[in-house]
Amino acid sequence: MNRITLFCFALSLIFTACSPNVSDRDKQKEAAVEASLHWLALLDSEEYDQSWKEASQSFQNLIDRELWREIVNNVRSPLGNLISRELLTIQYTANLPEAPEGEYFIIQFESNFTNMENAIETLTPSLEEDKIWRVSGYYIR
Repeated sequence: MNRITLFCFALSLIFTACSPNVSDRDKQKEAAVEASLHWLALLDSEEYDQSWKEASQSFQNLIDRELWREIVNNVRSPLGNLISRELLTIQYTANLPEAPEGEYFIIQFESNFTNMENAIETLTPSLEEDKIWRVSGYYIR
């Protein structure tokens, strides 16, 4: 092996050892998206009580089940049935305003409903102590 090839090989080993494990982050990203889509399916089928039960502990501490059911019914029912939903963006963060430090993704979907096109649904799943991603925030515009 010539010196340049040996140097490039050594350099690639150093970068590999020092770089974060991308596959772990990708697995976490997939799990967070899957959890978010499952939770949205509960909203789509008007299973509001179940969506509250499956939300994060911080979500449940912030809003009680009856108030959640009332709010989400008032927001989602006028939209009509879901026609389509497409992932727009996903971003990892460890810090959110007014939230404890933790692991979060901010996920946005473009959703079309029978009575509203191009809605943007923003979800914030968080990694709970049991290592399961659960929705801790939801916003639609």
